[in-house]
Amino acid sequence: KVVEEKYRLHRNLFFNIDSNVPTVVNYSVQYTYFSDLWPPGNIKRGSEETPFTISIRGQAYSNYLWGFKAVFSALNTTVYDNTLYVFYRWRVEKGAEVWYVYNTTLELAETELDGSRYYYIKAEYNPLTVPPPPSGEETTTIRLNGSVYCLPYQWIGLQGNFTPGIYRIEVSSLFGAPRELIVAVLASPNGSVKYVPVHNLVFNLTKHCSMLHLVEEIDGECVKPKYVMPCMNYSNYYLVGLGVMNPCDSTQVESLKPWLLSNGTTLAVYNVTLVYTKGADRTVYWKLLAITSLDLEINAVYDTEGVYLIWNVSYSHLIPRWIVSEYNISDEKPYQLLRLSAFYGSKELWRVKLGEVPVTLSLNESRYCSYGAVYVSHEQLQKIFGFKNATVVFKVMWSAYDIPGNTSIKVYFIPIGIELVRFKEMSNYYYWQVAVCTIVDNIPGGRLKAGLGTLKYIDPECPHCPKKAKRISDIEEIYEFTTPKYDFLRESPVVIYYIPVRTKNYVYYVYSARG
Repeated sequence: KVVEEKYRLHRNLFFNIDSNVPTVVNYSVQYTYFSDLWPPGNIKRGSEETPFTISIRGQAYSNYLWGFKAVFSALNTTVYDNTLYVFYRWRVEKGAEVWYVYNTTLELAETELDGSRYYYIKAEYNPLTVPPPPSGEETTTIRLNGSVYCLPYQWIGLQGNFTPGIYRIEVSSLFGAPRELIVAVLASPNGSVKYVPVHNLVFNLTKHCSMLHLVEEIDGECVKPKYVMPCMNYSNYYLVGLGVMNPCDSTQVESLKPWLLSNGTTLAVYNVTLVYTKGADRTVYWKLLAITSLDLEINAVYDTEGVYLIWNVSYSHLIPRWIVSEYNISDEKPYQLLRLSAFYGSKELWRVKLGEVPVTLSLNESRYCSYGAVYVSHEQLQKIFGFKNATVVFKVMWSAYDIPGNTSIKVYFIPIGIELVRFKEMSNYYYWQVAVCTIVDNIPGGRLKAGLGTLKYIDPECPHCPKKAKRISDIEEIYEFTTPKYDFLRESPVVIYYIPVRTKNYVYYVYSARG
């Protein structure tokens, strides 16, 4: 018992690092004793080939091990027995607890240890599945062109020169993501439609085509299938096309989530292969696909009369960089026919399509972002919101479906106006000192920080010549200017207005002032 008690008080720390194929793991373990507490002042770091053990012994009795922070980093890829393996996940065991981390970097931390800790940590790798190479003179391999990135509930465009005949579709997952997320859409002439896993689907192409997404447009986005690809696996059903996920199956959203990593990487990467055989000739078509979602940012660009509201849309998760290099994949930005909407409560205020931007708005070309925008005057915003500090939900979506992920954002519309700080009549001119402040509920509130815009004014001397006021504070938006004396009753009043700088995820709607 004395030995056990002494061992317990020492509070030792062990990490047993393993992997299913030999690899190298970098590690850094910071730890602290009771006398030091936090932050940890001791560190053990290194880089070793698996398997190996890291052990940290606690000191006796009163100065026992109190806490630690450990970071383990695995290689993205490793070669073993002439095969390329790709990192899949960490398996972490602590006693009876088991959990998984789908990121090459694993972080563990504990404080106020009540005993020794034993961790078994295993880096798991999967062999890389590559497109099938030619296996002789009778096989032809063709890579299909087109975008690699797809969104949930999107048609997959397989473009090529497809001749009539029997085709088999195969799907392989590079990192182990569920193959069931790639689906085939089947339709029957009686009106029945079903979504089925596409792997090992066999169909007969009865007409030459250049796109295996065979529908006829009826009106706008409404389509009907072309019945030219009868399925051999499903009696009386025809292949309409391939898609990403079944919109009627919510469990697939949960199946996708672990493969969209917090560091912005997608591991839902697939090789879709079509195998065409005619006699002794065999043609293999293949295409790399990655499932991702979207990031949305709202930018506001102001002029004297109103504001451009810009939906700034980009892919949220990208393919690992080594795959981009290996397969020579170009940078991509969203190209899909997406609906951009803004809702105030249940009312839709604005709607545009991705790519629709007013001709009066000039935006820099981006490698990663696509845009849609509307122009709204301050007067329109005043009619909608009054003097409310309003919240509007901006969304990017399909015409009828939401897209899983963080595809909506709350944007605050804040009323601002002009506060008269000081007015003084001089011998031959008027002196004005004004500030820019919020006016929620038509009550002057906090002043804006200096540098958030430009204040201009127009006086009766030149009604069509806006003049720039002088900022006189480095802390708040306070300005001064002078105007000639004029008859308030007979001449046009002074007009004072404010033009904010570009803002992100919040919008000012401006009340100008007349004096």
